[in-house]
Amino acid sequence: MRRYGIRHPVINDRDFQVWRHYAVRAWPTLVLIDPQGYIFYVTSGEGNEELLERLIADTLAHFGDGRPKPSDIPAFDLGTSNLALAYPGKVAFDPETRLIAVAESFGHRVILVQADGTILRVAGNGQAGYEDGVLSAARFNEPQGMAFHQG
Repeated sequence: MRRYGIRHPVINDRDFQVWRHYAVRAWPTLVLIDPQGYIFYVTSGEGNEELLERLIADTLAHFGDGRPKPSDIPAFDLGTSNLALAYPGKVAFDPETRLIAVAESFGHRVILVQADGTILRVAGNGQAGYEDGVLSAARFNEPQGMAFHQG
């Protein structure tokens, strides 16, 4: 979830317990639950944004002071990664120099590494963007494909 910037709660329903409990038959399925915990609307598929917005607004208006406030719903702190490589996307290897380039997608960087794992250079300042410049100022946006250029 950190990789995609998703801050709302997400369930990994590996054993389909939630799926079966709510009688889900398709993906995605959205279930609206009132402040007392009762299901009041279920829909499957995509493209229901306008209807859902209206239902949520009507439900919040109906429950008045008993409704949860947005500030009562915890958002997950995505924090920052302390890993050298958080979600490497792609790797390129140059057999002539035995150098490895790693696209570190979540960190918006490209890391040049020797075959023994020693980091030689890091290109990108860790912030998403598109900006040429010296290694520490360059900006990438979730870099992926790479190749070594001989020349």
